[in-house]
Amino acid sequence: MTEDVKYKDYLDVYKKLLKLLREKAKSSDYSSCFEIANHMTEICVFDFEWKEGVFISEFFEYLYSNLRELAAEYEIEKDVAENISKIVTEIIDEIMKTLPKINIEKIYPLMVDARYIVTRSQWISWKLKRKKRRLWEEEM
Repeated sequence: MTEDVKYKDYLDVYKKLLKLLREKAKSSDYSSCFEIANHMTEICVFDFEWKEGVFISEFFEYLYSNLRELAAEYEIEKDVAENISKIVTEIIDEIMKTLPKINIEKIYPLMVDARYIVTRSQWISWKLKRKKRRLWEEEM
């Protein structure tokens, strides 16, 4: 296989993973989003050797790692989930327009917004909310 064909194949896989991430983000399936982002990072490091792809994938991986952990312990407000989904969709749509190039200047403000929303939600939850009750805790 030539390098151009190999590159195109990896780019196609990356695009499919981005589409899947967008779909799972809309349903606030944070565990699946984390796993998808993790696969995106792996492809970019081992197969693609694509630095920009690693940066984007790691951003999603960290974002969804935080959301997954937060959702396990606390209820995430509907507006927070909707805002994250909307912003992630915008980021992915913008990336899809320009692949294999990534217009960091265009998506960076969206990334900042998403990171702020998640971090703010974490701190509000940790300081002001009660953790979810577990089934086994209700029996005690």
